[in-house]
Amino acid sequence: MSKDTDQLTEGLKAAMRFAATRKTFTPRDAVEAASKVLQDKLTPLTIARLLAELNKVVQEVSSGPVWSLRNGARHGVLKTIETPEEDTSVARALRGDEPFSQESIERLIAETPDLPNQDQLKRIEDISDELDRAGPSAPAYPLLVRLRGVMNRVDAARRAQTMLSREFFGREKELARLLDWCNRPQEKTPVSALFITGLPGIGKSFLIDRAIAEYRTQQKAPIVLRLDFDRRGLNLEDPDKLVHELSRQLGDILTEEAPRLRDLRLKYSGSADTSGTTVSSTLLPTELVDAMGAAVRSQGGQVVLVLDTLEVLRGHGETRPILLFEVLDNLVRAGLSPISIIAAGRGDALDSVRKRIEGLPLELNGLSETDSRNLLDKLGAPPDLHDRIFELSRGNPLMLRLSAKVTQAEDFDPGELEYGEAGSITEAYLYRAILSRIDDPLLARLAHPGLVLRRISAEAIQFVLAPALELGDDIDEATSKRLWQELSSHHWLVAVDGQDWLKHRSDLRREILPMLYVEKPELAAGIDRAAANWFAGIDRETALYHAFQATRAGDAMPPFTAADVAGLSDDELDELPLPAANAILQERGQRSRRARYGSAEQGAAEPVAARKSAEKPAEIEPELIRELEQTLRRGDVFEADHIFTLNNAFPRNPAPTSPEAAATLAYFWLSGQWARAMSLWRKLPKSLLERLAQEDPGLYRLVLLEIEAEADFDGLVTRLRHDEKQAASAWQARAEGSRIALKGALEFALMASQEGRSEYVEILDPVAMSVFRFGEKISDYPADAIRQGSNRAERFAIMTGEQNPVTDQHTIARMNPAIAPLSVLARIQHSPRMVQFLRGFYDGLHETLAMLGTPDLFDSFERYASDIEIEGPEILGALGLTSDWAGAFAIFNAVPDAPTVARAAERWRRFSGGIWSYPGSPPPYWGNGERDILLEARVDSLLSEKDPPATARALLRRLAYAADYPDTEEGARRARSVFERRLRRPLAKAMTAGDAQDIAAVLAPRLMGPALTAALAVIGADAASRNSTVDASVLF
Repeated sequence: MSKDTDQLTEGLKAAMRFAATRKTFTPRDAVEAASKVLQDKLTPLTIARLLAELNKVVQEVSSGPVWSLRNGARHGVLKTIETPEEDTSVARALRGDEPFSQESIERLIAETPDLPNQDQLKRIEDISDELDRAGPSAPAYPLLVRLRGVMNRVDAARRAQTMLSREFFGREKELARLLDWCNRPQEKTPVSALFITGLPGIGKSFLIDRAIAEYRTQQKAPIVLRLDFDRRGLNLEDPDKLVHELSRQLGDILTEEAPRLRDLRLKYSGSADTSGTTVSSTLLPTELVDAMGAAVRSQGGQVVLVLDTLEVLRGHGETRPILLFEVLDNLVRAGLSPISIIAAGRGDALDSVRKRIEGLPLELNGLSETDSRNLLDKLGAPPDLHDRIFELSRGNPLMLRLSAKVTQAEDFDPGELEYGEAGSITEAYLYRAILSRIDDPLLARLAHPGLVLRRISAEAIQFVLAPALELGDDIDEATSKRLWQELSSHHWLVAVDGQDWLKHRSDLRREILPMLYVEKPELAAGIDRAAANWFAGIDRETALYHAFQATRAGDAMPPFTAADVAGLSDDELDELPLPAANAILQERGQRSRRARYGSAEQGAAEPVAARKSAEKPAEIEPELIRELEQTLRRGDVFEADHIFTLNNAFPRNPAPTSPEAAATLAYFWLSGQWARAMSLWRKLPKSLLERLAQEDPGLYRLVLLEIEAEADFDGLVTRLRHDEKQAASAWQARAEGSRIALKGALEFALMASQEGRSEYVEILDPVAMSVFRFGEKISDYPADAIRQGSNRAERFAIMTGEQNPVTDQHTIARMNPAIAPLSVLARIQHSPRMVQFLRGFYDGLHETLAMLGTPDLFDSFERYASDIEIEGPEILGALGLTSDWAGAFAIFNAVPDAPTVARAAERWRRFSGGIWSYPGSPPPYWGNGERDILLEARVDSLLSEKDPPATARALLRRLAYAADYPDTEEGARRARSVFERRLRRPLAKAMTAGDAQDIAAVLAPRLMGPALTAALAVIGADAASRNSTVDASVLF
């Protein structure tokens, strides 16, 4: 290290210490601190380099310049200081001096009222700021989260006080209904919501805020939580994110619980990904939701949950509101109660869950005539004009206020309210309303047509509006800046939209913009075209918005990607022509504005069996096919099922050459209807399959590869080994389709085609790679698979046994990829028999676990009981029982698709234990496949019972009767028939192999699942020991 570098290091260390112990500092201060260490060695070059290094970790808080060290760097420096000697507030906080002692801050937290005076509030804010700067090294730093909670409480109380002090006209009946609803909280599921609907700007949010403010005066400190679905990430694609947001808000209110909730959020962040399912599960991380429930119970208060802008959530799919209320049910069962849920959104936002709406929706129209008159009188509008104003405004509160303003203008002419058609009057009237509040004549000329612009800057006024209005000679750079500055003062018309930008209020645009496009289409089109060109180099999203608007005038639809239009809001989509809005929604992976539930009884998928007989339409719209494809690409199979089955739009047996055949194939496969998918796959023309695979590798090539991996594993591996082009396209498809990949047989086929090389592409599933490398003896221990399986058990609060080869295999079984298609089949209610089986199997779960000898301790039985019919595959999968239940269900119940998926599940389970269970010979390097450890453990568990044959028969009956429970007579009849047709011969043949373990080993390749195989093996061994046959009438 050079001498100059040593000097820079010493100087920077001194400057950083100086900066870290102060709120702010100047560059000169930092140089002086360094000079005390370096003295005359501080050269101009060293100063320049020192300031350059400091500049990387500071933020400029004011000109001068004045700097402040960023907290990340600050806390790193403060950790190295044992006892700071400086007399600064940061240093005092680090020492715990007053006012930063823990005792003083505890007292401050306890004594601060909901509405403190300004001095009290400033003291809390100052102490919080300094503790934040001092960081974890300060003794009182753990109290920072509680101080912030106090500020949140004060802020909520002040907002409530401000809300109560504002004028409130009309809506008294609606307000009373809201308050009554809040006073009748729910503690049981299924929960429902009071739904407030109405156009934007009609007063939904104001009414809710007013109700909550008044409720705070009746109920001490209600826990008010809000979910605004206009925020990204709250679309129910990952329900965990919604829960994390609620837990964060809960921690802000109940500050003593905040650290634990934060730690649990971090612990379970991303844990939902371990399931690998392609359908949203509403089962949440047990430990986190339990902590949330405990926090609410400890406070002893009531939760008020506001669900806002639900039309945005529904825009992501018809099934999203269904998932939302399932999540809320789970939270309430975990203790997030008593709770009152208030929902708000436009029109039919909750049509898919109408049974969850309490009573009739609270529909906000305009104010009544009486309330409108009272408001107009308060605002000073002439009484003789009240009738006409009410007629024109339709009671809209904003329009009433603008109207009152118009009538007070000096040059107001009442005659303008008396002519023309109603639409023209309204347009002229609103135009007058805008102009009446703008004094500058030039700005007044721009204001009305300016509403066409999505965003406004001084440059947009000069280079877009002025030329379009032929005002270019009157508006130069200075004038445009002046006009923009004046426009920004009209808060009733515009709002700030980032630095140097304004945006018109959406409620005004909604009233006036449609009229502009009707009354002045050429002017509007000219502005849109000019804006599209000008914004192209500045803001692509806005440029596209105006290009979409220009399609009204016949312009072509512009090319775009989902990322280009990600920020367009629901209000802005409403402003666009419907074809443009639908194109955007489909590109973003959202539902187009077409399909809706048709009756109050809908809200859950109709069983497949009930749909088969319905007639299909003659032709399916291409847009609907594209929508199905797009929904499948993003892995939302539940929503895809809604599209597929809506009004029986898609035939279940399409003609192989029909436009919908390929999309139907993809839907069948991803929804777990594998037998149907394979049947259709064999019928489709090879040329069509090849073309689709090339055009859309992330969907169609991936689906085709997964089908081949399950139907022709050995053939696929051979093709991938000997055709480099085909292998490259397969890897590409797996990479592009990673979001929807099943992570089953195809993973193993791709790895097997590598012929023993260990450099597998990183896009493959870590669990699959782990068990494959274990099977080929590259690793002695499938660590990744066991780790993820353990994480999955922990998510469901399942206590696992000590680690050994048996528990390892049981843990890996929790990650069986067949959980995904089985979960979809359950959620879309594919078969009533499956629903009945899951319920019956779960009701006897504890006894079954004991007979199977699984190492798990499962105390959450009651918690999940109400979810089992839909979430059964997820819950049983987390218990490592996927192959056990699915194999038995497929044998004893004649349900299409179940056998195909069940065999795939058992094949994967055996493979994960090192047994080569796919067609074809294993690679020469394969070596861990001699014993099925998990199956042997199942057999040993039965043999360890006091009466093994009796226990095995009890297990067999439980597996056979589950779908008929509690009708055991019908179950016995079915079971005897199945045994005679499907099990008698294979069992009789296996009974010659030897003892129970030998019989199990012979039966195992039949892929019936370890539970059923073990039961039959013990029963067969007992009969063989007595030189007898197995009698079905004795078994059932």
